[in-house]
Amino acid sequence: MLSVKQFVNSTFNSNTYLIKSEINPRSGWLVDVGIFSDWFEGLHSHCEIEGIFLTHAHYDHIYAIHEVISLFPKCKIYCSEFTRTSLIDPKLNLSFYHEEPLSYSFDDIELLKEGDRIELFNGIELMTIETPGHNKGSLSFLLEQYIFTGDSLVPGHKVVTKLKSGNIDENTITLSKLNNVMKPDTLICSGHGPMVERQFINLE
Repeated sequence: MLSVKQFVNSTFNSNTYLIKSEINPRSGWLVDVGIFSDWFEGLHSHCEIEGIFLTHAHYDHIYAIHEVISLFPKCKIYCSEFTRTSLIDPKLNLSFYHEEPLSYSFDDIELLKEGDRIELFNGIELMTIETPGHNKGSLSFLLEQYIFTGDSLVPGHKVVTKLKSGNIDENTITLSKLNNVMKPDTLICSGHGPMVERQFINLE
């Protein structure tokens, strides 16, 4: 059985998700890493983070990536090609426009594209969905009844498309694509705000 725990970064109000399973309770996976706090330290003694899935590279979703990798050096990063480029460039990840420009360069990155699947636990796969609009490199991830949408879909809020590489026309296509893959009980795990089932939101 899967479990997904949400952690909210109070500074940026962005979400990090920890995915675990009863199949292998000592393994865990993260979606976005905008926060770093004591709970990461606590994980280190009883859970190995196998990988980080990045929905996109805006600073509020990648801020703690160095700290996580330092604690879990075998951890792999999964992202789009544009996100990999943006990790290095403070202007693309938007940290340049804040107090602390951030640049990240890692060797252990696996690039993902539409339809790619990664096995997290025995027989349990996460599927990649390309969801540009908010950001050129935005990805969403479908995992059984969960979908991790980053800022491509934030229930109750209009998707921001005016930042660098955003595109309102691509966003329209993305929302339609996401709507087609979700079931009424699909749990939307977005980049900001609480987790909510598809049946309780209006995408029109």
